[in-house]
This record gives sequence, C-alpha cells and structure tokens, in this order.
Amino acid sequence: MIRDTDQDYLDGLEFEDNEADSLEEGAVTTRDISESVLYTLDWTVGTLLDQIDEQAIDLNPDFQRREAWSDERKSRYIESILLNLPTPQLILAEEKDGRFVVIDGKQRLITLSRFFGILGNRFQLKGLEVLLKYNSADNNSYEALNTNGDIRRIKNYPIRTIVLRNATPDELYLIFLRFNSGSVKLSPQELRSALSRGDGTTFINTESGQLKSLQKLLNINGSDFRMRDAELLLRFLAIRENIETYSGNLKRFLDDFLKDLNSNWAGMGADIGVKTSRLDEVLLLLYESEPEGFGRKWLGDRYERRVNRALLDPVAYFGMSRGGIELFRQHASELSMIVRTCCLDTGFMDSITSTTKTPSALYTRLSVFSRVVREITGDQLESISYDEENKRILRHEG
Repeated sequence: MIRDTDQDYLDGLEFEDNEADSLEEGAVTTRDISESVLYTLDWTVGTLLDQIDEQAIDLNPDFQRREAWSDERKSRYIESILLNLPTPQLILAEEKDGRFVVIDGKQRLITLSRFFGILGNRFQLKGLEVLLKYNSADNNSYEALNTNGDIRRIKNYPIRTIVLRNATPDELYLIFLRFNSGSVKLSPQELRSALSRGDGTTFINTESGQLKSLQKLLNINGSDFRMRDAELLLRFLAIRENIETYSGNLKRFLDDFLKDLNSNWAGMGADIGVKTSRLDEVLLLLYESEPEGFGRKWLGDRYERRVNRALLDPVAYFGMSRGGIELFRQHASELSMIVRTCCLDTGFMDSITSTTKTPSALYTRLSVFSRVVREITGDQLESISYDEENKRILRHEG
C-alpha cells in the first residue's frame, strides 16, 4: 500500500545499508569541539517567529514539503505551550552571515510558523488531549485563539535555545546525528542541504520528490519527509559524474559533489536534468520488469525485504549514459534477470552487503553488472577499470 508522507510512515521502509550516516574516523577532534562557541538563550515564540519571518532562521521553502509531523502532532505541541508545559530545547548553528541553521527542532519551528501563517496556510487544532474545547470548529483556529488572548500567551512562551558558533560542518554533522538519534531520526541529507544552499541543492530537493521511480522504491506518494529520495538522487548523480574521485568516504563525496553542483550549476544544470530523466526512466524499467524485487537483493529463492541502495548503483550509473539507457530500453524485460544473476555472484553480493563503501566494492558491483549485461544481452556497456595502486575507478570513453 502506498503511504502518505506522514507520521505513520516512520516504521515503514527499511534500508539495509546506512553508508552515508556516519563520519569518517578522526573527522572531529576534542580540540575542534572545544574551540566552538556555545551559548544559551531563552527566546520567546514571538522572537523566534520574527527571526523566521526575517529569514534569520532559515526554514528553506524546499523543506516545507518534508514535514514529518501530522496536524494532530502539531496541535499537541501548541497545546503544550498553552498549558505552559516544558518543551524540548532548540539547537541552532550560527553562520558567518549571522543567519542560523536548525540542528534540532525544525519540526517545532515549522509547526509554529505554519500555525502563525508565516509558512503556507494555517492549520486548525485537532486531537488535543487536555484543552478539549479547542477541538471544536468554533475554537480551533488562529483567529479564535487571537480573540481570547491565547495567541499572546503563545508568543510570550520562552523556549530554551542553544546556539553554536564557529562549528565546522563535520562538527555540526556529529551534533546533528547525536541530537536526532531518537524515534524520529531525520536524514543527514537535511543538514547537508541546509549547509550547502544553491540552485543545485534546490534541484536535488525539488526534483527528487517528483521522480516516480523513487516514489515506487520508497513506497510513498510525493516526497519523503526524511529526504531519502533527495539523498538517493544525489548519490546516483555524484557517482555518475565524479566516480573517478571517489575514495571511499561517501559522506564527504556527496558533500563535495553538492558544493560543486551549486558552484557550477549554470554549466552543469542542463546535463544534470537530462541524466536525472534517464535515471527515472531506467529505474522505472527495472521496477516494471519485476515490482516485487525492485531495489532488493535476490537470495536465490526470494527477495530480501529491505531496500539495498548499493544494488541500484550499477543500474543508475550505466542507465544515465546515452548508450546505457538505449540498451536498457531494448532489453527492458531482461533487467530483473540481470539483477538476479548479479546477486548469484559472491563478489557482487559482498560488494552490496559487507564492504559497500570502498572504491573496490563500487568497482566490483559495476564490473560484475556490466559482465552480466554482456552475457545476457550480447551488448557492451561503457568500459571502466580499477587502479589498484591509487584505489580509484577509471572511466574509459568510447
């Protein structure tokens, strides 16, 4: 069943691999963290709303479609404030231009911004558990609360706010993961997008939510509130464009590619758009060849329940080339057989299971896939090789 992107989706799809959700060893040191400045503020809701309205706190419009909270959960947060109950602190990172990136608390800030009409249409309160009168149509709107003085009470409510200054991206990433390790873990892609703004980021965040293939893979309608669709699109494009620079640190590889994409969007944008269209097409061809096994390992007699991102790397990499997409169009009915055959290869299975991040593992899954395509279809994909001395994948034209 297709799920809407709301709270009931949290325990849905599982990824087998979590390659990009960790820092490289030694990326953050005790000295680095000690040199960061941390200070605490007690900003009122009114002050926070002013900061958001003036775009001093950046709630990027790209993220509005990534809301994780249902209106019921938003309403209960407003109820907690009206009851003057303690609420969790916010954690912000101050940038050089004086603006703030949200490390922890984005859903709470979106809730306040939406209720006060700063971001999109206001929502009406529902599902309150204590202040039951506000569940009725006569009392559940912003206008009704403004009439009886409750809006003023909300604006005067203080929220403890921790601000980090002079933190490096790796430090922010570490803090982000630590503070988002609960039941609603947000994707690191969200922080990556916040720290690397530009036309490339906007394209990744917007286009990923419109790709039918990724919606099929994630079993959703629309965009994924944890931005896994955005990270998948970024991953496949980065491997396609910069495979020769991949050294095994997937997080840094994606970070660097996104920065490069933002800096050079004018020259890269058109080509990236074409390759994204090819990606969507080739993944849909794979889905249509066998929906049950889309993005999942073949275990010999059944498909693995969890999605495996690494399994899709070769399909995406070769499918984004002009020759590759033409070949896959001609042999669309054989795509599922190709993937199943790859999964019977011990080296390929190891490369998508236990050692997925190394350049040699990436090369193995690409080269095995290319060999199997040749054996089944008789056609040749573009050539790649592996530089053992420098631990790099080399691409060969023609």
